[in-house]
Amino acid sequence: MRRSSNLYALLLALVLAVPPLTFGEEKPLWKIDLSPFGYNPPVNEVVLRFSGRLLVIYLGQQHSRFVFDKETHQQVPEDRLAGVALPPPIDFAAGFGRKPFPAVNIIKRWKQMSIEEIGGIGLGQVPDAEFYLQEPGRPKVLLSRGGPRCTPGDPEFVGDHYILLFPCSGKNVVVDKQGRKVYELPNLSNPYVAPNLEGTRFATYERDASFFHSFEGTTNKLRVKVFHSSDGKKLFEYRWNVSDDEGISDGRVALSDDGSQVALVRGHEILIFPVPPQE
Repeated sequence: MRRSSNLYALLLALVLAVPPLTFGEEKPLWKIDLSPFGYNPPVNEVVLRFSGRLLVIYLGQQHSRFVFDKETHQQVPEDRLAGVALPPPIDFAAGFGRKPFPAVNIIKRWKQMSIEEIGGIGLGQVPDAEFYLQEPGRPKVLLSRGGPRCTPGDPEFVGDHYILLFPCSGKNVVVDKQGRKVYELPNLSNPYVAPNLEGTRFATYERDASFFHSFEGTTNKLRVKVFHSSDGKKLFEYRWNVSDDEGISDGRVALSDDGSQVALVRGHEILIFPVPPQE
């Protein structure tokens, strides 16, 4: 009994000696409070898009638009945006209206490229799902193929030359435009993926659950990471616990065009952080 007590005391001392896990210790460059714009979490959607020195914010189903200058941190009046081409909101519903085989469904677009899905949808003897890269003036490239018991996750563009695949088993894989493996990534939890315009970096917005929440099918942990597209090196990570006024829909993270800043939605605020250059 004494030996057990001594062992317990030792373990307790070790636990107390380890600093507690902290979430989101990084300090943002600046913040935007969404409350004055009528944001009503977690009901409202938020979509963030960078364009040059502008951060574009779309709120709600009607996509009300607000624009901020990332250099001055000030809101840009609408009359100064006349004639300025801004990125549109993202139509997330497009991925749910897929047509059954033999239709070809375009599920992702990036600049002049697209990813097509063939098969995997329909009744009866439907071929397994196949995902192809389509690039103007070039033959299609097979990226991944499902099986009789599994359809892979939708591929994601993570740069001008790289595509992230979610196989039925094993780690996530990044391939080049010929479908050749370049590197692996740790498994990502229900991620939304957002590359920067230059195609050199990409951000992921992950929705995860602790052990007990996983039984309830609920999300209680959120993570934003930024990776270098060519080698998968992690450049930034920010983690936090879901609060009562937290939405978890897609679109809540964006990278500036050069990838030097990342914007994310936490609660009723947008936090903008610097992303360090790759060493």
